[in-house]
Amino acid sequence: MVKQIHSSPVPWWRRVIQSVWLFPAVVVAGLIILTVLRLSGSSVGYYRYVTAQTGADTNLVSGTIRPVRSDEWLVNTQLILAQQKAGWPRTNVDVGNGQDMSIVADVPYREWSVAFKPQNLAFFVMPVEYAFAFKWWLLLAALLISAYFFALELVPKHRLYAIGAALVVSINPFIFWWYQTITIAPIVYVLTMSIVIMRLWRTRHTWVRISLSVLLVYLAAAFALIMYPPFQIPCALAMAVLLIGYGIETYTEADQRQFWLNFIYITGAGLMAGIIALVFIKTRPDAVAAITHTVYPGKRLVTSGGYNLVLLFGNFMSSQLTNPLRAISLPHNQSEASNFILVAPYLVLPSLYFIVTAWRKHHHIDWMLLGVNAMYVVLVARMVLPWPNLPYRLLLLQYVPPERILIGLGVLGFMQLVLIYRHLIAFKPTRSPLVMLLAGGSALAVTLLVGERFHRHYPGYMPEIWLIVLLASVVAVSAAFIVWRRTAVLGVFILAGISIYSANGVMPLYRGLAVLTDSAVIKMLESTPATSRIAVNNSVVFENFPLLAGRQTITGVEEYPQLSLWKPISDSAASQKVYNRFAHITLVIGPKRGFSLLGGDHFAVELAGCDPYIAQHLDYILSAEAINSPCLVPSDSVSYPNQTLTLYHVISAPTP
Repeated sequence: MVKQIHSSPVPWWRRVIQSVWLFPAVVVAGLIILTVLRLSGSSVGYYRYVTAQTGADTNLVSGTIRPVRSDEWLVNTQLILAQQKAGWPRTNVDVGNGQDMSIVADVPYREWSVAFKPQNLAFFVMPVEYAFAFKWWLLLAALLISAYFFALELVPKHRLYAIGAALVVSINPFIFWWYQTITIAPIVYVLTMSIVIMRLWRTRHTWVRISLSVLLVYLAAAFALIMYPPFQIPCALAMAVLLIGYGIETYTEADQRQFWLNFIYITGAGLMAGIIALVFIKTRPDAVAAITHTVYPGKRLVTSGGYNLVLLFGNFMSSQLTNPLRAISLPHNQSEASNFILVAPYLVLPSLYFIVTAWRKHHHIDWMLLGVNAMYVVLVARMVLPWPNLPYRLLLLQYVPPERILIGLGVLGFMQLVLIYRHLIAFKPTRSPLVMLLAGGSALAVTLLVGERFHRHYPGYMPEIWLIVLLASVVAVSAAFIVWRRTAVLGVFILAGISIYSANGVMPLYRGLAVLTDSAVIKMLESTPATSRIAVNNSVVFENFPLLAGRQTITGVEEYPQLSLWKPISDSAASQKVYNRFAHITLVIGPKRGFSLLGGDHFAVELAGCDPYIAQHLDYILSAEAINSPCLVPSDSVSYPNQTLTLYHVISAPTP
């Protein structure tokens, strides 16, 4: 008689812990909690410092306000509130003569194309402060989850390694210092499209093909509508080499008829996404023409080379960027100096060793690992070597400044981490101690050398030699551990640890947007007639306040040039070189008449108080400095400890 053995049921808590959905669930729970608490990483609290308001900022939960992140607190955040005030229009008539908000700005608007910008949909169903917090953390949540599932697609069931790799690519100085949609969304879409295409290439079921193709159309169209090529191109190149390698492997292992059928579906999805992007562009021809014919950024063709190798390999010291007194020693601001914390340069040779040994022993070429490493070398060469532009034109890299290529290196470095682990699982290469020595030894040697250069050339940035040695050693250990199957998980978590440590403190935790929405200055502007036209005199910090009050303005952020607004002042070629650009626009009341360039993205409109242009285009002028003009009469003011902002009423010039 055979005795039956009944296995005991697995406890529910163990099933939860072992579930592939646990990590995404934790991420989504964090997203919900932060949304409910109205917490974001915005530095909008800077306005309390600008106006020297006394008392603690009760909305600053933790961290430090970052004035350098002006693209966030001065532009994107304020344009979102301006859109809310205007009723979420696609064309905001309060910006100059009217500006299409769907092209450059990452703001909500009511039109079909916003469906391909899911980060902005919450503003139509939530109060603005909750929607703002949701959008803020949705970007990070989407990056963590897409990276996690990308890793699992290539190394199934290895959840811990997937979590570690996702943390490395998601929580690091580059992502946090550049935290905005144009930075994070390209990575999210590239990783998600890669998952979809890999699954589409494998499937044999028609309904799965159709479903995945529809999803791919959406993802590709959303990627295209980000409209920021300097970040999109490097990310797309990373995806391209990965998928080419995957396609080669699939072609040799699968039914060729199924392969080509799936390829047709993939190509068709790409064409459909291209049609959607083309319709988007063709339905806003004036705005697109204005953007493509600017002096700045213009076509932005760049040449090879020029990036500092020391800065490129000094990423392991990025934790010091959060100290402004140290960061000022560097040749770039904190955002421009930030980077991913990766060990990719030290894993190129171990990768080649793995590829060669797999070919010699198993007659198999790891095309994905080969392609990712090759593209990594190509992009580094593009950044640092002054080679001719011609070969890089095939990759569209003439549109990508060297410092923007960093995002491509980050994506490739993440892919490299996943593919090396995949290779270790599949082929179990021998001579692990030698490979560990190669990876760890090269990492230690290079990081110590770079640390010494940093200490010598930028002594104010990293004065502690012991900290350089410690950080270099941690990087070396992580690189060594990652190339051995038994220690790879520990190695990727060590790397994630230094990455999180380096990103810690970059963003504050800030509650709500009351510092703007409850501003006494904005309430003063709102007290003017609804049809009032208001400009800001000689101030960048308050440049968008008329928009926040729902009033028309000629100052503030002009995402693309409105030539008809400025030609009445001067249409000379010299003047058009000044105002034909994406720019912050400042009104300067004084004796001059014309335009002056204050920076690549900043120009001043210089006019006298009684200039006919002011009488024609403005009703009020907000100024933090006294204006002496018979045509500008003080009508109201708001006083702060360090300054008084006065609202001047524009009147007709007195009769002589």
